[in-house]
Amino acid sequence: MLSLYGASTFRTAAVRTLFHRKPPKHVRNMAITCRGDPISEEELYRYTNGHFLINEEHQYRQRYLKFDISRLCDVAAVVGATKSPIVAIEKMEGGFCKALLMRRADGSEIVAKLPSKLAGPPKFSTASEVAILKYVQQHTSIPVPRVLAWECDSSNSVGSEYIIMEKAPGVQLYKKWGDMDGNSNLALTNHLVKLESQLASIHFPVSGSLYLRESCLSGSECHPLPIDIDPSQSYCIGPSADRSWCIESQSGILTPGFSRGPWPSLSDYGHDLTEREIYRISNDQKTDNRPYRRRKADEEIADLKGAMRVINLLESHHRDLASTLNPIIWHTDLHLGNIYVSEEDPTQIVSIIDWQSISVVPLFLQATWPEFLKPNDDYICGVVQPQLPDNFDELDMAEKEFAISTRDDALITKSYELRSSQYNNRDVYRSIKLPPIFREIFIRCGEASKEGTIGLRACLAELYQSWSMLDLTGSCPVSFADEQLLEIKQEFQEYRHWHDVQEFARSYLDTDADGWISPELDITEIQQRNKSALDKYIKEMSKHMSPRDARRMWPYLENI
Repeated sequence: MLSLYGASTFRTAAVRTLFHRKPPKHVRNMAITCRGDPISEEELYRYTNGHFLINEEHQYRQRYLKFDISRLCDVAAVVGATKSPIVAIEKMEGGFCKALLMRRADGSEIVAKLPSKLAGPPKFSTASEVAILKYVQQHTSIPVPRVLAWECDSSNSVGSEYIIMEKAPGVQLYKKWGDMDGNSNLALTNHLVKLESQLASIHFPVSGSLYLRESCLSGSECHPLPIDIDPSQSYCIGPSADRSWCIESQSGILTPGFSRGPWPSLSDYGHDLTEREIYRISNDQKTDNRPYRRRKADEEIADLKGAMRVINLLESHHRDLASTLNPIIWHTDLHLGNIYVSEEDPTQIVSIIDWQSISVVPLFLQATWPEFLKPNDDYICGVVQPQLPDNFDELDMAEKEFAISTRDDALITKSYELRSSQYNNRDVYRSIKLPPIFREIFIRCGEASKEGTIGLRACLAELYQSWSMLDLTGSCPVSFADEQLLEIKQEFQEYRHWHDVQEFARSYLDTDADGWISPELDITEIQQRNKSALDKYIKEMSKHMSPRDARRMWPYLENI
């Protein structure tokens, strides 16, 4: 029998065990940095990768992510071939996730990714990204980071969804591209096309997001992959994980109201895309603070229903479009930072990263130029060699250098274009050459609740006027009288001018739609530049609109 003193000691120890946890040793003994500077544990959870010109506190709250760093370190210490404790963390952040470069005591490095609130439904986005990485690694020779551990249920010990993966080897292409000669640029482009051709050759049965069958969340419709593209029978297509399909009600609960996939056909996808925007507009989830005139809700809904009728006909009324409808995986954000190359031979791609939100979608809706190979407005597709301008000899030295640089860039783009017609990439080549209007109608539908339907109406008017010239059979299911066409043209010019102002401001201020400013830039200087640019714009537009109306056109009005 325990003595009174012994029982008291026992009870005290039990209480301490229950209510008091020792400080996590990983955090206490670990160096935490961001861009090389030491930060606190709380700064690890906060967003510190720059400032915002507008809604800064809201933007920070959206990107704040609290989790148990010690538990994450425990998981990271035991994954992979060797086990070694985490001794240092370098915080890296993207727009939709927090990335941590974790160094272990044995010198090895791994990366942990945790999604923010902006990533969309985190269960789906995490599970889908894992499936994409595993599938690409198993079924192609495209080098991607290997997944070491992951969890798509935030009730785990870490307190957040996460993926732990290998660190990409090599060096980011942006550190090498400018120093590579023309032959090296062409060699890398050739390598990239060969890798992409493997993705283009895998045709999926339906559109949606890819998941491991074991992780396809309960209550979700899932379409198993056929054995010819999934011999292990491990994968399926489920609901879209893209954040554009996430709708929250006032109570914060996800409210579908339409199917989020999978979609058997293009018309099924188009139907739910338009229904999604009709739902948002009907529930008053639209923005009305734009300076251009928005149409009434019932008119915008009518525009979307007209677009739905057009989309229902596209796949059966255009021969070349029909050949590009196969759902595929495609990396839609290939820029110089997402491609890693060999330090010794930068023509060799050693890793491609950032597969978050990559979906299985019809080829023509996503096959596009890599960001660093996008042609300029004067580029001519086809077997046409880029040339220097006819008046080249009359140009001064600086103009000649610019013309030569533009021609050389176009030659690299031309190499990508023509090689895409080889290596089993002919469907990709057809997709790139399709009239942009076919993709644009889907883009305009998808942004209707946010942007309004003036752009969509202009798209429908172009289809109506050019139906036969676009090689579409039959007749257009929507029509417009001459006075309506004139009205649409005038409305779109106003809408286009507003967009031009937004694009100019973003470019001039080195920012994006959210007003994000890189930590490498001086936020005070950018704010001063923003005020000066607005004052100049108001002055230049004084002959066309009032200062009040001109001010409403500007995207970044906070604190000026």
